[in-house]
Amino acid sequence: MMSVLKVADLNELEFADYGQIISEIDKQPIAQNNDFTYWDKLVTFFNIQETSIGILRVNKRDFNVDTLEYHLNTPEIIMALDCDSIIVVGKAIENTENIKAFKLPKGQGVALGKGILHWAPYPIEKMAGRFLIIFAADTPNKDTYLSHMDKSIRFEI
Repeated sequence: MMSVLKVADLNELEFADYGQIISEIDKQPIAQNNDFTYWDKLVTFFNIQETSIGILRVNKRDFNVDTLEYHLNTPEIIMALDCDSIIVVGKAIENTENIKAFKLPKGQGVALGKGILHWAPYPIEKMAGRFLIIFAADTPNKDTYLSHMDKSIRFEI
């Protein structure tokens, strides 16, 4: 059995339950000159552990999901480097009724809270996409848990 989920545009109000949006759009820079413009504190989070910064390369695939992952001890930053994509998120490990899908524009990112369900983003137009991933070191080996859903979810743009 499969349910269908409509992809929503990324906005701060609807995404607030899952984390924060990383984007300079509609924000004032703290420094600007002929050489650069700098926006500070687009997202803040406290992390006392060693931090890992990695690149995730994902292939274009069908817009459906039946497994999500989560991390209990660390937030996770996902930044779309070179393509528009879809990110799927949810709040409750045991309940897939609150799963949502958002369009993540190229050059923007999200900071997911601890325990937020998610999966690798889905490139929309390109055959593959690259994403900057930031979380506590050793998260893939020591703090990654899978949640298998009782039904697949297909999402539509």
